[in-house]
Amino acid sequence: MANKKLTATLSPEDQWRWLEQRGADVVWRKVTAKDITTAETKLKFTFPPSYTALVTTRGAPGLGKNAKGSYEQLSYAVLTPKEVVILTKELRETLDADMFEEPSSLARVTKQLANAVFFQIGQDAGEGFVYLLDTQDKNGEMSIADYAHDYLEELMWEPSSKVVWRSPSKAMFQATSRIADELLD
Repeated sequence: MANKKLTATLSPEDQWRWLEQRGADVVWRKVTAKDITTAETKLKFTFPPSYTALVTTRGAPGLGKNAKGSYEQLSYAVLTPKEVVILTKELRETLDADMFEEPSSLARVTKQLANAVFFQIGQDAGEGFVYLLDTQDKNGEMSIADYAHDYLEELMWEPSSKVVWRSPSKAMFQATSRIADELLD
């Protein structure tokens, strides 16, 4: 892997290992099968196999110094199942019409967030990536969309959108390439 380029064709785990091998402070937070089933029960959904494989192999990756810390101490962290539950519920339950210039946007955004599971933050928890539940394929994988709280009112996840990816590797590349640009140049 040392000579490979960072590309969207690498698996999500290999993308994180690529960053780690180049000096990024990647931490791997332990996740168990029980953690996953507990979160799935609470959210009434099943994690895609790519998420389960990533977090149960080495752990949920993120940037930071403290592997025992929460997502609040990390950047670009793939959330642990418990954090997925907390942030997904927060996304779905904290919307208010006062947050929007056009209060009529509330119904549309509420509907879209009810179809999303937040699983990875960006530089902070105000941005990140979500699974789109209504896109689950026969293998259990789902499309992944970019989320930015600052652009909540403009939220419009469509299959043809430039912020929706069908491949977990292509979606992860959106985060890992940002990390490479910010930290390794």
